[in-house]
Amino acid sequence: MRYLQLKYIAALAAAFSVMALPMAMAQSSTTTNAPVIQPVRVILGGRAVVMVADVVFAFPAARGSVVSVAGTDQGLGSFLEVVDTGFLDKPALDKSAGAEAYAALRPDLVIVKSSMKASL
Repeated sequence: MRYLQLKYIAALAAAFSVMALPMAMAQSSTTTNAPVIQPVRVILGGRAVVMVADVVFAFPAARGSVVSVAGTDQGLGSFLEVVDTGFLDKPALDKSAGAEAYAALRPDLVIVKSSMKASL
């Protein structure tokens, strides 16, 4: 149970970083004159991506940035179809897709579980 709670906290932190990164960069650019870089193309991938996707899609401002989500169907369809009307039009990556598949979509940000780090 404790492990499951940590997974949800990690997913929430990842979603928050998608939202907080542009704000933090905008604040820092006012003092350093650096250009503001905002992730426009976000990919959610890997195994158990449903948990991460649910958290990211909870933020309406982040939904438009998501260009692809790995397989989210758990046998009964995907709830994300209800939240994002264009969800079915987005390319779906295989849960075990390699780095080449992610790179082909030209993302600005890829969010995966830490267990995928070694394979990517």
